[in-house]
Amino acid sequence: MQTNISTWTVSRLCIAAILFVTAWCARVTYTFSDPQLSLLTSQALLENGSINLYRYKTAMPSDQFSSGNWKFTTCGRKETCYYSYPLGNSFLSLPFVAAANFFGLDMANTEQDAFLQHLLATCCTIVLFFLLCRIARLFLDEIPALVAATAISFGTGFISVVTTALWSFDIELILVLVTLDYLLRYELKLAQKKRPVLLGLLVFFAWFCRPSAAIVAALAGAWMFFRQRRQLPLFILSLLVPLGVFMWLSYRSYGVLFPSYYNPLYWEHTASSGSGFFQRMSALLFSPARGLFLFTPLLLLSFGGFFSAALRKNKIYIAMTGWFLLQLVMTATQKNWWGGWCFGPRLMTETLPSLAIAGFLVFGEHLQKGRARQAMLLIAPLAAFGIFTHTVQGLYNKETVDWNDFPNIDGRPDYYIWNWKQTQLFADAAGNHVKRKEAEILQELSSVLPELRPGANLLYGEPGAITRTIYDRWEKNGTLPVHVHNNLYSIEQSAKDTFWITASDFEMIRGMECYRILAPEGQPSLGDYLRSMENYNVLLSVSDEGSYSLSESTRAYFRSKGSAIDSLHFREGYAALFLHGKLFAEQFEKNDTAKVSWTAKTFSLRATSNGKTTGNNAQLLLNGQNLSGNHRGFNVLVVDDTGNVIDNTCFDTHVFDARVPKVFAVVRSDKHRQ
Repeated sequence: MQTNISTWTVSRLCIAAILFVTAWCARVTYTFSDPQLSLLTSQALLENGSINLYRYKTAMPSDQFSSGNWKFTTCGRKETCYYSYPLGNSFLSLPFVAAANFFGLDMANTEQDAFLQHLLATCCTIVLFFLLCRIARLFLDEIPALVAATAISFGTGFISVVTTALWSFDIELILVLVTLDYLLRYELKLAQKKRPVLLGLLVFFAWFCRPSAAIVAALAGAWMFFRQRRQLPLFILSLLVPLGVFMWLSYRSYGVLFPSYYNPLYWEHTASSGSGFFQRMSALLFSPARGLFLFTPLLLLSFGGFFSAALRKNKIYIAMTGWFLLQLVMTATQKNWWGGWCFGPRLMTETLPSLAIAGFLVFGEHLQKGRARQAMLLIAPLAAFGIFTHTVQGLYNKETVDWNDFPNIDGRPDYYIWNWKQTQLFADAAGNHVKRKEAEILQELSSVLPELRPGANLLYGEPGAITRTIYDRWEKNGTLPVHVHNNLYSIEQSAKDTFWITASDFEMIRGMECYRILAPEGQPSLGDYLRSMENYNVLLSVSDEGSYSLSESTRAYFRSKGSAIDSLHFREGYAALFLHGKLFAEQFEKNDTAKVSWTAKTFSLRATSNGKTTGNNAQLLLNGQNLSGNHRGFNVLVVDDTGNVIDNTCFDTHVFDARVPKVFAVVRSDKHRQ
């Protein structure tokens, strides 16, 4: 008997095979992120009949159990540990985890958990492709339907997001597309069998996987009201029965009817970034970090229907675009609206079904009007860009993962959102290096800038090309209130007779007769400072060098306490301890590290010192904790008799016998002006 397989079927299978290989061989994964404990929860259900992960948490190293404590919660109850994210994937993955356990895989093993996550996510991508093909055929002929489904599968978050981990919307999207397939076929009179129970279960489990699917549940409920009103009670019942089971499980486990992730009353709507609502909406659509239409410009064509009188009246088209807007508003109101560590507009992945169907309708109308050539000329480059973005960059460029760090996007979202110079779209090693360097400099300058007047000139950082590029961009964009330079030539070109430096940059101008560093005004000498602290206990340690600029008054103070400070040699280590103004111990670095220590009833003090040539290190330990900044000169720790820290400072006595300010003024000498 000969079986004829249609070209349509063969074509879909071939593309699905290519899609599977492309997704499975991906070099980028986010299995370490939010989904990490999802499959372990499935295993806990199989092994213990409970979603409590406490047994695993106590039996595993903390970093192996979870790479971050935001992924689990204790609900304030003893011996409990629960996955913080939606439980739908955990329950629906039970048969797959059971099979994996049978073959020896353990979800408590990070590598094996990541393997199964990636396998299930890849399979989800394939299922989504077949569903897209099936839905596309409702509006398009076979070849256009295949082209459209392929472009969306390879050129959107359906591959760059869904494939990289078992996110909470991986299975949700499958359930949503199955729901849409049923509704569309009934609406188009291609299937008239009423399935209220199936529809109710589909939208419940979609919500169970991800609570934002409540929008789909509301749309399905409205559709039932207008199209199958007599079946509405069955639909509602099929929602309420599993919902009741869920609430019982939740109360038994968490002590509340709805865990916080499912309860909109507990959702946080104040964005961490400080951006306003409309700014967040704009960023979700067009920003270089999370902009849906920047990463996938093909989706803009889905709104072409508003230029068509027929589609403006099409109920399906209006419903899809309305759904998109609802999803956009819901995402923009969330605290973590940028989606944390991910690639592109991860949280907007849920809008893809609505935009895909709207796009099918627009594409179909162009074909019906004989504008196939024009449509393909427009679609081809946009689809190619989407495939490059989501398949090439999103799946195979690991630098797109590192892009989320230095600084951490969850701590500095505003740094990223409109940063066109360092977009994730084109992340590479060189760009990430520049971004990391820029973040480091900004962090270092955060404590210095308040000491400078707006418009001041600051010499800071090594005179390298990367630093110069960063400073030039800051100057052009007005990023900082001051002018920052990384070389003297730039300062001289600015024709400024006075500029500022930090102690770390002294060496850049040391020995140059044309520049003079001004001594800090109003700062006490080390001797005067120690005299003012005689009611406390003072621990001293020298790093690098501290003898060159010790003033005679400071030396006199040390001598009055019985110190042999005059024996301190250039670049030699030195440690000392004063107890209420009396020298308790001091040691000079001769052949070994200088050390002093003392133990009181409630605390202990210890200082170690190495000079420039023997380690360049100063430690000031209070109860074993090092509080030294390890700055050049005398590092000082002052504590009271109960061990409370009174002060922690430094005197760079290699340059000035004064407490080190954050910035020093530098002037050009008259000789330089001549």
